[in-house]
Amino acid sequence: MATDPVSAFGGIVAVNRTVDAETAEAINEVFTEVVIAPDFTPDALAVLSKKKNQRVIRIATVATGESSELKPISGGYLLQNKDLRRVTSEDLRFVTDRQPTAEEIRAMLFAWKVCKHVKSNAIVFANGEQTLGVGAGQMNRVDSVRIAAVRAERFGLSLKGFGRRVGRVLPVPRQRRRSRRLWRRRDHPTRRFNARRRIDRRRQRTQYRDGIHGREAF
Repeated sequence: MATDPVSAFGGIVAVNRTVDAETAEAINEVFTEVVIAPDFTPDALAVLSKKKNQRVIRIATVATGESSELKPISGGYLLQNKDLRRVTSEDLRFVTDRQPTAEEIRAMLFAWKVCKHVKSNAIVFANGEQTLGVGAGQMNRVDSVRIAAVRAERFGLSLKGFGRRVGRVLPVPRQRRRSRRLWRRRDHPTRRFNARRRIDRRRQRTQYRDGIHGREAF
């Protein structure tokens, strides 16, 4: 939950394996309303029971076998196949001069899984173990890149050596290069935004001061 502890506050934690006491302690560090897992150890239940109004749900991890889903749209419904495919390293083809390392491939595959569940336009920065930044639901992919990078910096997560998954192709090569170097502080959009804001404030103070002097002179 270090990726975004603010969003995690008061949320739902779903685990795909048995929760032990150590994991339960980590979950209790942030206010959580619901914890879902296939099973819980007795020690984990004792830890989770310390939090009042926290729901603990045991759910079976059994595939339903349904391959289609129904989506409501304006004026009707859309019947579509579920995206159940799991992309593996054997499915990937690398066309760059430098081939990615095994750790980079692992990070990209994990980012691919996360990106599938992020609303378009979707950008996901990740390493092999966690998401580092997520940009979702923007009108263009460039803004999603900026948001993902700002979130990573906000919570102290380095983007050096990250894997990136983009919901669609970024519009121009310049933006692709920018997303690769956003982890450098001097190139970070937050710094450029703050610099522009300081310039605007100085301009406003100057205009206000000149306006006062003008009225006094009149």
